[in-house]
Amino acid sequence: MNRNFTNDELEDFLKRNSDRLQMRPSDKVWKGISDNLNQRRRKFGWLAGSFLLVTSLVGSFLSQNTVRLAKASSTGLEQKQSSQMAGNSAEKARTAESISSVQTNMSSSISTNAIAKNTIASTTNNAKGNPLKVAYKKEAIQFNSASSDADAVTEAPVQANTFEPSIIDSDAEAVETPAPNTDLRSIPTEELTIESVTNLYQRLQKKNKLSFQFFFTPTVSYRKLTENKPYLAAIPQSAAAPNYAALYDIDDAVTHKPNIGLELGVAAKYPIASNMRLQGGLQFNMSRYDIKAFINHSYQPATLANNSGGNALRPTPYTNFSGAKSDWLQNIYFQVSAPVGVEVKFGNNQKTQFGIATTVQPTYMLGDRVYLISSDYKTYVEVPWLMRRWNVNTALETFVSYSTGKLDWQVGPQVRYQLLSSFEGSYPVKEHLFDFGLKVGVSLNKKSTTSDSKQ
Repeated sequence: MNRNFTNDELEDFLKRNSDRLQMRPSDKVWKGISDNLNQRRRKFGWLAGSFLLVTSLVGSFLSQNTVRLAKASSTGLEQKQSSQMAGNSAEKARTAESISSVQTNMSSSISTNAIAKNTIASTTNNAKGNPLKVAYKKEAIQFNSASSDADAVTEAPVQANTFEPSIIDSDAEAVETPAPNTDLRSIPTEELTIESVTNLYQRLQKKNKLSFQFFFTPTVSYRKLTENKPYLAAIPQSAAAPNYAALYDIDDAVTHKPNIGLELGVAAKYPIASNMRLQGGLQFNMSRYDIKAFINHSYQPATLANNSGGNALRPTPYTNFSGAKSDWLQNIYFQVSAPVGVEVKFGNNQKTQFGIATTVQPTYMLGDRVYLISSDYKTYVEVPWLMRRWNVNTALETFVSYSTGKLDWQVGPQVRYQLLSSFEGSYPVKEHLFDFGLKVGVSLNKKSTTSDSKQ
C-alpha cells in the first residue's frame, strides 16, 4: 500500500491546526485582576485622608490654646500695670504729704529755737553783763530713700522741738540750720545689700598673711684656705724650718677643685611692707669638693699642731707632694641651718617682679667626711674631733618672681658663704666653704586661692 503524504505535509497540517487553538481568559478572571489593583489604591487613599484630617484637627486645637494664653497674659499684665500705677500714685501722694509735714515741723522748730536763743542771751547779759553766747544742740532728721522706681521718701521719727542749751566762755561758731525748702530726696543714702555685708564681714576677718615657700638649689661647692695668723705668730723662729707653713703659701701647697652640692628647705615669709617681707625657715645643705693627693703603700705620720704648742701624730697613707699614685679625695659636709633674713621686691607688675634677699644662717654640722691637711702641709688625715660643729653662714640672692595662677615661682642665683672656719680655732689652717647655686622656689598664690574660694 502506497503512502500518500510525507513528513513535510504532516508538519504543515499540525501547524495550521495549532494556530487556530488560542487560550482566552474569561471575563471573570479579568474582573478579579481589576478589583485587586483598585483595592490597593483605595487603602492608600484612606490612609492619606485620615492623616490630613488628624493633622488639621491638632493644628486648630493648638492655635486656639495659643490665642487664649496670649489674651490671658495681656489681661494679667494690664492689671499688674494698673495696680502698680495706682500704688505709685498713692506713694507719691504720701511722699508729698510727708515732705510738707517735715517742712512745717522744721520751720516751727527754727522759730522756736530762735526765740529760746534770744531769751537765754538776754538772761545771761542781764546777769553779769558779759557778752556770752549760747550754743545749742538740735536733733537731726534722718531720711532713708526708697527705691528709685517708686520715688518715695520715708520719714524717720521726728523729735519734738527740743534743744539743749549750754553756756560757753569762748565765742562759738554760728550754727547752720538747713533751709526749709531743701529737697529731701537729694540726701545721699547708702543701701545695704547681701554683697556689701559679705564683703564687710570678710574685711573684718583676720587675714592670714603668712606664706610658705618650698625651694631647692643645685650648687657648686668650693672652699677658701687661709693660714691661722695667731698660730704662725706663736711659732718660735727656730722651729719654723721644719714647718711648710713658713715656706709655702697654703693655696700653692694644695690642689683642690669644686664639686656638685645641693640645698633644699622650706621658708615662711611675713609681709612688713608692700614690697618687703621677713623670712625664716629650715634648710639642709650638702657641700663637697675634691682634693688631689698621693696614695702610698706604707703609712706616714701626720703632724697636727695647735696654738697651745701641742702636737699630735696620726698615721695616714695620703701625702700631698709625692707618692706611689695620685688620686682625688672627696670632702663632704652635711649641714642643717635655720636662715633668718629679709626679702625686697621691685616693680609694680603683679605677675612678674624682681627682688633681692639676704639671710643669716645658724648652722649645725650633722655629719662629714673630711681629710684635713696636716700642720706641715705634707699629708692628709681624717680627724673628726677637730671639726667645728656649730657655725654661721650668710646668703645673698637675686631672683625673678613669676605667677602662673595658683603657684608663684621664684628663680635666681644665690651665693652662700661660711663665716667661721670648718676647723677648730686652735688649728693652724682655716677653711671657709662657699656655694654658688641657682635657687628655685615655689609657693601657693593666696590671691588666686582666695578668688577660687569666693567663686
